[in-house]
Amino acid sequence: MHARELAELGALIAVNSRVIAKGAAWLPAKLNEEYWAASKCRLDRWGRVLVQLANAAGQVEIPATLAWPRVRPVLEEILVSELLTRLWTATACACDASSGEEDLEPVARNIFAGHLDARRRLLGLLADGRVIELPEAVKLNHLRRKVERWTDMLLAHVAPAINTGEFAFEKERAKDFAEDLDFEAAHAERRLTS
Repeated sequence: MHARELAELGALIAVNSRVIAKGAAWLPAKLNEEYWAASKCRLDRWGRVLVQLANAAGQVEIPATLAWPRVRPVLEEILVSELLTRLWTATACACDASSGEEDLEPVARNIFAGHLDARRRLLGLLADGRVIELPEAVKLNHLRRKVERWTDMLLAHVAPAINTGEFAFEKERAKDFAEDLDFEAAHAERRLTS
């Protein structure tokens, strides 16, 4: 799946999180298993690339397998799909809170922890500067900042169901977005009833 499609899926989950949380009982266990398996494969693939990049940091010449056009999509995927991972984990927590069960949250949190580790390793490579050249690092950092802002904004949709602070990049910003969304919803409701 293209990184943009992963972000769009995250946005769809966020906007529909209340409906998903209330109807969590209809989610087949097989979907959760498939999510876990696909995510673990993706985390393993990312891990291999990140290890290869870290090992190449001490080399004079970077191997052709680590040429920028080959690794850039992987690094972008790590950053962009974090939006989906954070939003799905928050929604899974809301689902389990709504149902009183622990079906989705443990798997989602496990994948979230793996994604955080991949992010940490990627940010370490960006800060190192020996493997990822400055112009590319600047672009990735810009993408990272956009994803963080969008994630915090989309978490506002999940906020009525659970405390989303642990999934936000900046808790105060996410809280502000949630308050704005609540205000807009209340304002729209008043217009409809007037």
